[in-house]
Amino acid sequence: MFAQLGHNWYFLGVVLGEFAVQFICTGLTPGMTRTCALTREEWGACLMLGSTALLASPLLKCTPRRWVEKFNVGLVDEARVVDEGGMLG
Repeated sequence: MFAQLGHNWYFLGVVLGEFAVQFICTGLTPGMTRTCALTREEWGACLMLGSTALLASPLLKCTPRRWVEKFNVGLVDEARVVDEGGMLG
């Protein structure tokens, strides 16, 4: 996933642009957004909440198909959708 991260100039531009906007809005002019510093507990809560998707995704990818079929959920074959030029959503 991160092997060729630096090869996409559009992605790098967006990431650097967002970093610059956040730095300007919160670092140089803190009164502009009325922000305040987070405590350690708040930082920890934000990291835990944000990392749940990173932890849940691999677990869901490793879930056997027969387990998922027990819940009668409509499954999407990602390979077929991509081959047909459609979008997941």
